[in-house]
Amino acid sequence: MNKGQKIKLAYVWFVLMLMVFLQVGYSQSTLSAGDIAIIGFNFDNADELGFVSLVDLESGTVIKFTDNGWLSAGSFRSGEDTHTWTAGSAYSAGDVVLVTLSGPALSSSGDQIIAYQGEASSPTMIFALNSEGSDWQADATNSNTSALPTGLTDGTDAIALSEVDNGYYSGSTSGTKSDLQTAICNSSNWTTSNTRIANTSWVSSFTVSEGGTVDNPTSLAASVQSSSQIDLSWTDNTDGDNVLFAWNSSSTFGTPTNGQTYSADDAISGGGTVLQYSGTDSYSHTSLTSNTQYYYKAWSYDGSTY
Repeated sequence: MNKGQKIKLAYVWFVLMLMVFLQVGYSQSTLSAGDIAIIGFNFDNADELGFVSLVDLESGTVIKFTDNGWLSAGSFRSGEDTHTWTAGSAYSAGDVVLVTLSGPALSSSGDQIIAYQGEASSPTMIFALNSEGSDWQADATNSNTSALPTGLTDGTDAIALSEVDNGYYSGSTSGTKSDLQTAICNSSNWTTSNTRIANTSWVSSFTVSEGGTVDNPTSLAASVQSSSQIDLSWTDNTDGDNVLFAWNSSSTFGTPTNGQTYSADDAISGGGTVLQYSGTDSYSHTSLTSNTQYYYKAWSYDGSTY
């Protein structure tokens, strides 16, 4: 083996070692109340529901659906079950997803289903539907009723329907996120029945207009430079908004607070540490530890909304 071959092999070994000892992770979408909405359900076997994503969802995003009702004491009641849905690909705002539930045994005389992220002991509530009464029952112990989940608002990200076992949203399918939240959570915009409804009758897609929302940065890319450095880059949105860029040791990130600006090393409530906030569309993350996984997330900020 000549000297040139030895150098080439040494270089290949060095690159492989970097791939082994320094990993880059990408996060799932961390959702907030009203980021998805249930738009159809059949609580006659087989139990199923449809939901519309009102924001973009990253591949790997996890949403849990449970028929364990929420007690006004501030916890789930026990005795029911939970279905965990994981996005096998990315979804765009307006996409509708059909979920066949395994685990929850939904009652054919009406039930409730709650969507959340995180652990049941400290959930982040996303959406709730109650089809066993036209209001939410504020009972701390009754196993047959469900209080409005903490963090959700009836008429915005929660809906209560008269007792029924099948139904679907039949209202407007275009508008801003706020417009659609209000329309979906209005019981007068629902078609319901005690006879199973073919899900082909359900709305198949929505058009979510910007209406003051802020587009995400795109094309986040990471490049390993050494065993202690990762270079990152992204593309600013078409408005050229500044970008808040953060990292975490896990895939859990909180949501930046609208109206608040952040500086390097600030913590984001719910997870994540700020690396930079600026109009610069790149960052070199240095002083890293080998054999460690790093997760990154970026938000555009227009001065009031992330």
